[in-house]
Amino acid sequence: MENYHLLKDSRSNHYAYVNLTKSPKTIYFLPTGKTGGTFFRNTLNFKLHWWDPYGYESNSENIEQKVWDVIKDNISIIIIRNPLNKLISSYLEITKPREETKQITINMIFYKILQNKINKKTVFDSFNNFLDVLINNNKYDPHMWNQTEILQKWYGLKGDDIEKYCNHILFNETLTEDSNELSELYNLENNRHPNSNIGDNQLKKLVEQIIDDSILINKMKIILKKDMIFYNTYAKKVDKYEKLSKITQNFDVYMKLLD
Repeated sequence: MENYHLLKDSRSNHYAYVNLTKSPKTIYFLPTGKTGGTFFRNTLNFKLHWWDPYGYESNSENIEQKVWDVIKDNISIIIIRNPLNKLISSYLEITKPREETKQITINMIFYKILQNKINKKTVFDSFNNFLDVLINNNKYDPHMWNQTEILQKWYGLKGDDIEKYCNHILFNETLTEDSNELSELYNLENNRHPNSNIGDNQLKKLVEQIIDDSILINKMKIILKKDMIFYNTYAKKVDKYEKLSKITQNFDVYMKLLD
């Protein structure tokens, strides 16, 4: 336990360890799932675990009080991501499948479709079914949650609250650059890893080939509506908005989602 703080919500057994830095204040990193948190923690040596959300629906007022009473006098960091890229990354993560929710995933249609053959047709059918699962709100794994949902469920925050509570809003699309700036600001050890977590190459490439289909776009508009507004609100407040908007493998699709 030396050199670490322990946070505990008294209503559950959900913990987070946060690294004590050379800064006069403790720096808390608040993970939001599939936004580059693993890369960030490894790069700046944040030895932490988070409030385990499995089967856990937080009361926003209680969580806000428990978490922010501890963090408010220190430094907090959050990473946000282009919602389209995050959605693709979530799909790739869930179809691995993840150990924590494996027994559910292996019985899902979107997973079963991929077990015999992986090609454009099967990936389209699988991804289309995955979107249906999200629309029907059968989000049994936190990696399926949108960023706005994670902020609410884990930290009791609405999308427009994060400037009030978080000292630094980093962007997945420029995370190497943002991590380097943060390292210099707080004198943090920096391993300077390249941000190269690209997931399953074959499946990822096929998803990107079918993502422009109008059926998928209409479903993604429903799923990502709040996250698109949330992300663009904060992206427009920084001087690299054009860069952030275009750093996506499917910029044309991203723009259609904004329509």
